[in-house]
Amino acid sequence: MGSGGEESTGKRKATKSFDFRQPKTLERTQARSIEMLLESFARPASTVLGANLRVPSRIEISSTSQRTWEEVLGELPDTGSVSLFYLAPLPSKIVLFLPAVLALRLVDLRLGGIGDQEPEARVPTDIEQTIILGVLGEVLPQLANAFSPIIETRLERLGTEQALQFVQGIPLNEMCFLVNLDVAIGELSTQTISIVFPFPALRPIVESLGSRGHAVVEKQSEEFHKGLETRLQDVEVDVEVLFKPTVLTSGEIVQMVPGDVINLGHRVSDPLDVIVNDVHLYRGRPTKVGSRLAVLIVEE
Repeated sequence: MGSGGEESTGKRKATKSFDFRQPKTLERTQARSIEMLLESFARPASTVLGANLRVPSRIEISSTSQRTWEEVLGELPDTGSVSLFYLAPLPSKIVLFLPAVLALRLVDLRLGGIGDQEPEARVPTDIEQTIILGVLGEVLPQLANAFSPIIETRLERLGTEQALQFVQGIPLNEMCFLVNLDVAIGELSTQTISIVFPFPALRPIVESLGSRGHAVVEKQSEEFHKGLETRLQDVEVDVEVLFKPTVLTSGEIVQMVPGDVINLGHRVSDPLDVIVNDVHLYRGRPTKVGSRLAVLIVEE
């Protein structure tokens, strides 16, 4: 008996302490709640992105997973645009990765191009990164708004890094919530961007969710809608006032000289077309405001 007890004692394994208040992975319901919050970010973010680029855009969640930061570094491409930001008061930085092709197309579109050229896969320059940050500075506040039903957050300290490997402050064994989003801009091919939430950034949200689960996530606050509506009122758009088109022959055009007058065939009483970002929205009549020409809206 004594010998057996000693043998049993010798095989006993050392115990390890484990803090159950700091889980290493999210539960399924918690992960789904975070996904629903991010879905409420994707819709307004699509609208704001399209308004800034002046091209119809769509952002959709394609997948989510839980990975260590080391695994994230192994999965994402080496070349692209790396942006870092905080959603105060969440305690950890959040990482946004754009593949090089999409990042450089954003620059082209923001500068008035059409983004149809296949850019070289390279790290954006400092000037290009500044332009990218300008676009992200308009889109990422929608992420703070999406979290507002759970915890009030605000976008802070938006910056860049040369590569994911240079990001500091996230241990290699830190668990992260990796969110991949498909971004479609106009007729261009769909690209995938990634947002990496280290668990410390999500812990206050998870704790605030508690047992409320999806019911809280599905409830969109009145402040969120008002904030989005207010932001959309600030987007600049192109407005054109057009007369009815006229038709000339090629011979008449070739024979034109300075001083010739083209008859538009547009009666003074006929309304003008008011075009907003290539969409025919109103009809108007010419008028004056002081010494300046103007148009009076008469119908939708």
